[in-house]
Amino acid sequence: MRGWPLLNGVLFVTLFLGLVPMLVGRAVRARQQRLTVLREQRERIEGEQRANARSAVLAERLTMLERLRPTLLRGMRALSDDAEAGADPRTVEDAARELLTRTREEVVALTAPAGEAAHAAAPVADHLPALRSAAQPWVALAAGALAAGLAVESVGALAVPAAGWVAVLASVAIGLPLVAGWRLPVTSAATAWLATAAYSHFGAPLVGSLSETAIAFATAFTVGALSRRRTAVAGLVVCWAGHAATAANPEIIGDEAAILVFWLGGLAVNEVSRLVEQTRANNELLAGQEGAAARRAVVSERVRMARELHDVIGHSLTVVALQAGAARRLSATDPARAAEVMRTIAAAAREGVAALEPADAAPDLEAIIDGTRATGLPVDADVAETDALEPWQREVVLRVVQEALTNVLRHGPGSRATVAVHRDAVQVRVRVTNTPPTRPGSGPVMGRGLAGIRERVAIAGGRVSWGPRDDGGFEVQAVLPLPAPANAEAPA
Repeated sequence: MRGWPLLNGVLFVTLFLGLVPMLVGRAVRARQQRLTVLREQRERIEGEQRANARSAVLAERLTMLERLRPTLLRGMRALSDDAEAGADPRTVEDAARELLTRTREEVVALTAPAGEAAHAAAPVADHLPALRSAAQPWVALAAGALAAGLAVESVGALAVPAAGWVAVLASVAIGLPLVAGWRLPVTSAATAWLATAAYSHFGAPLVGSLSETAIAFATAFTVGALSRRRTAVAGLVVCWAGHAATAANPEIIGDEAAILVFWLGGLAVNEVSRLVEQTRANNELLAGQEGAAARRAVVSERVRMARELHDVIGHSLTVVALQAGAARRLSATDPARAAEVMRTIAAAAREGVAALEPADAAPDLEAIIDGTRATGLPVDADVAETDALEPWQREVVLRVVQEALTNVLRHGPGSRATVAVHRDAVQVRVRVTNTPPTRPGSGPVMGRGLAGIRERVAIAGGRVSWGPRDDGGFEVQAVLPLPAPANAEAPA
């Protein structure tokens, strides 16, 4: 074997047994890597969309709660004015319980799990325009090389009965349609194969030639790489049919298998390009989620503030309702004591008004304890100095104590409460207990306040627990870690 047949065989073996399998293998590995990246991106996008949907639901609930704020403000002011004016305690008690019920209902709606709203799937990126645009110069270069190679091979190695210009004209007729392969791969392949078959039958026999092999592989790869899936299948059939018409050889199964391999290589390039483009589109989408994440942070902060409002207003309204009941019972037997209780009610209502119109004053744990004592509930306090705590830590301690005492007022009438706040070098421990109640509680067991405390303590990195005691009382206990001092030595 010498000359063109030898060159044809060497190039065929090099491409078919060496280069093409290597390229296809790399394309498959790249595809698997891209699929992994896409799967992770899709999970992130879906997670972001679910979070955005929940945030939208919470934002709507917050809007409803904001509409309640003026009602709460007017109600608390009216309670304060009525108590100071010596209004009928029953009227004050009924108004306070109605306002407390309304507040609970709104906060329960706010803290309920947000349902999964419908969200759109991640958009599917169209990769073909970019792929075809990138392939355009390479397709034109390959078409020119094929045409030139066919002309040279026709004149130098093939038996061309016609004049040399016929070979040149045939080469142009075959190569020119291939130039449009970047845009119309199947149409250009069909046109090129028609010209190839005509030239092979009427000009020079191309069966087994290097040019015919190159045309077969180039068209198969092009329709696989630059077509959509269904169109690519039609392109493969066109390549098979064109090769069969050109070869006119019944034993062409091996050639058709080689064409299939190159078509699969093009399909792999198409798939990798699709995954790359989808990855790029997903990255753009994820970048756009940064603003949504900031908006979610704002909504989360507003939810936290709304829960703080529930804690303060719930405590104030509970004090007002219970004290108004006590004033109602005392009004007939001890008017002076009833008047003193009504003044306590006015102070508690003003505390609620101050919460609705927040000032810059820091939370006061002693004031919470003294206000609870003013309701008639005995409270023993063993409170360590908390000024050295960070403001947010003091706030968490106050909310734990406040919610626990509010629960004692609601569900433990006749009991005695104990508040203990201790700290050491690494943590702050808060413990609120009460003895068994002597009569039934006056409020429903909602559990929302304590659930809010659990969330708040968890955010602070601590833990909280609550439950009945062996003696029939109840206990709430929270532990908050303290940050290590800046000058503390690292452990050995």
